[in-house]
Amino acid sequence: MDKKINQLIEKYLNKTKKECYSIIPTDEIPSILDDKIGGIPYLPIGETIPLDTKGTQMELLLQIDLSKIQLNNFNGILQIYIEQGLPYPINYKIKLYKGNLPYQENL
Repeated sequence: MDKKINQLIEKYLNKTKKECYSIIPTDEIPSILDDKIGGIPYLPIGETIPLDTKGTQMELLLQIDLSKIQLNNFNGILQIYIEQGLPYPINYKIKLYKGNLPYQENL
């Protein structure tokens, strides 16, 4: 019986598995462009941190450099921001900076 259940589970997992991207935290301090959970976001010149509905700056939840993963030759910096204090439902904003990022000397 257990063998049949395990075979069924394996068949289901093989049918439903998807490629995914995982961020493994380290003790290293990330640079401004590195993948990170929280911290200081990359902001191109002239860009600002998104504001919530009260006009307060949102917090960076996640930043991913898409050029480091295989995603149909897509590159850029993907950022997900959340409202401070994690209210429910969570208010969030997503920013994407595509293509060749402009060089900025003072990051």
